[in-house]
Amino acid sequence: MGRVIAMVGDGIRPDHEYDIVGPLAKSEQLAASDIRGSNRPPSDKRQVEMQLNHWRTAEGEFLVAVLRYSILGANPPRCCLSIGQVLLLSNRGDRILDVFEKAPHAFTTFTSVRFIRVDNTNAERLMISADFSGAGTTGISSIVFDVSHQKLMPLIAVTTMILYQDEYVYTQSLDVKRTKLAAGKRYYFVKRSYAEDAKVLQPVVKSIRSYPIGTGVPLDWP
Repeated sequence: MGRVIAMVGDGIRPDHEYDIVGPLAKSEQLAASDIRGSNRPPSDKRQVEMQLNHWRTAEGEFLVAVLRYSILGANPPRCCLSIGQVLLLSNRGDRILDVFEKAPHAFTTFTSVRFIRVDNTNAERLMISADFSGAGTTGISSIVFDVSHQKLMPLIAVTTMILYQDEYVYTQSLDVKRTKLAAGKRYYFVKRSYAEDAKVLQPVVKSIRSYPIGTGVPLDWP
């Protein structure tokens, strides 16, 4: 349509990648297998990007690690190009308390990792965005997490970018100010629509959308 809809990149931005060799988890078996159906065992080699952050929550302070990795030697990974995980760790980093290991279809990268304050306390919530794709479709899904009883708790999940050919094209940007006024009970987004019902919109249509806690969860990702 001759417009820049969004600039999408790697939201992890690690210092460097790690090459790791180790036993496969059950959830990794498919991604590590050889699509040719040969007798080769699944690859146990991974190339890992990781971002580690302190996270101040209403339950206290934790560490949270966001990982994206590919299985080296698979030909190619069947289920996706990369695997994504979010790990909740103790503040000292000596215990893994919880793991979130869902990723959208054909996930390749986390496009954004940010901490937001949506009430009048110093507690933060974690907002992670991840790309997805399908037949004629490219987009970004975003999840907001809190911590409950030392477990990761998804609060909402919404599509924050969609490009479905020229039929539906829009972005949604979190409106922190409005969300904070609602004390985090509803999440507000500025929606910019570029195409709707196969009609290119000129000028871009801007609107405000809001979603209550619980929207999009439990996740229907693979």
